[in-house]
Amino acid sequence: MSATTPPLATPVHLLGPIAAAVDGAFDRGLPMAIAYVDGTGRPHLSLRGTLQVLSDDVRNRVFDASPEREQAHDPDRKGTAVVIDVDSVRGRGPDGMVVMARDPG
Repeated sequence: MSATTPPLATPVHLLGPIAAAVDGAFDRGLPMAIAYVDGTGRPHLSLRGTLQVLSDDVRNRVFDASPEREQAHDPDRKGTAVVIDVDSVRGRGPDGMVVMARDPG
C-alpha cells in the first residue's frame, strides 16, 4: 500500500453531483450523517432524513423543495427549517475524494 498525499481543500461550493447526492438522499432511502464539534469541543454525530443545498432565500424554499412525503407531515408549515453554514466537507463523492473548506487558505 502506498501513501498518497491528501487533496488540498477547495472552497465549499456544494454544486453538481454533490448537491444532487445531498438533495436526493431522502428519496433514495439514504439518511445523511452530519458530524460537528460544538462550542466546547465535544463531537456530535446525527442522522438526518432530508438535507438540501440552498441559496439565501430559505424557509418557503425549504418546504417547497422537501419531498412530498415530508410536506404531508406539516401541511400548515409550522415546522422549522434548520439551515447550517458548512465549514468543511471531507469524504468521497462520485468522482473520488472531496475536501472542501470555507477558508481553504
